[in-house]
Amino acid sequence: MNAMARPALLLTVLLAAVSAEGQTAASRTAQRVRLVPQFVPGQNLAYQMEWRAASEGTVAGPLADPQAPKKTEVVLSALVRIQVLSTTPDAAGKAPRPRLRMRYENISATTRADVYDPRLADAAAEWRKLEGQWLEFTLSGEGRPTEITGLEGIAAEQRAVIQDSLAQFSLGARMPEKGVLPGETWRAEPVRPVSAPLANLVWQTESTYLRDEACRPVALTPVGKLEPRATEEACAVILTRFALTQRGKPRDQTPPEYRTRGLRTSGTLQGTGESLSYISLSTGLLVSLTMSANEEMDVTVASEDRSLTVRYTARTHTQSQISLLADRPAP
Repeated sequence: MNAMARPALLLTVLLAAVSAEGQTAASRTAQRVRLVPQFVPGQNLAYQMEWRAASEGTVAGPLADPQAPKKTEVVLSALVRIQVLSTTPDAAGKAPRPRLRMRYENISATTRADVYDPRLADAAAEWRKLEGQWLEFTLSGEGRPTEITGLEGIAAEQRAVIQDSLAQFSLGARMPEKGVLPGETWRAEPVRPVSAPLANLVWQTESTYLRDEACRPVALTPVGKLEPRATEEACAVILTRFALTQRGKPRDQTPPEYRTRGLRTSGTLQGTGESLSYISLSTGLLVSLTMSANEEMDVTVASEDRSLTVRYTARTHTQSQISLLADRPAP
């Protein structure tokens, strides 16, 4: 839940790009649009990702460090390559199930804080260790990432955050099976985060197909800037709003994974945000995505006998951008 945890949203949000933000190349029935990415074995894709988070928080209790920073900023960028390994029909013989391989390159991670903390530098170094690592996964017929491999060499905290991010950001602008019309709005089924300090938390999303608009992939210049290519294509513009909320008011807010460790949790954790996606009508691939989100946390973690209690409070604002790179050679 700390400021360095959220970079996984950047490194794994590409799953939203290839799965959750749409379900197919543009097929029209009575002018309805249904988007499913058209993956071809041997295909290579590359995305440039930028991510920034500003966080302000405190830790109160016997484990609190009075010298710890209260304000932090984390900036990440990475080139992410995707290789299409294979495609197989789903159980119903309809939607293809592509097997994809993803690699992180050119990772840059920097941190700032109001008080120097060597742990921030160590955490940034851990994210840079992802350089060159591969992650493989299969997209189900519903566009959800499954059968994930490659997390074994990643630190436990990163592994948990990545898995949590896969669940959160595979919600995206998931279109109804019948397709949608411009101006139409739909909701996705609420999904519980994989890792959360409170029970009964769910991500809820509402998406709107705003319009069709010209869009274009970008090229990465030698100085690291993104410039649009001259070639345009038609894209569906999808606005998605999402919220992290707690269902009901459970008497005990402790998730099972905390209970088995002899801990009890209570408090509040809320989040809201939105993303704007441009999805190619001809290929179903994400061309660009911008996202912003805010989270507020006030959570107390205590031992079962209440002899040790720690309270965490934090406010975090994140911004990220994903851009499809044109003419990027395969690794």
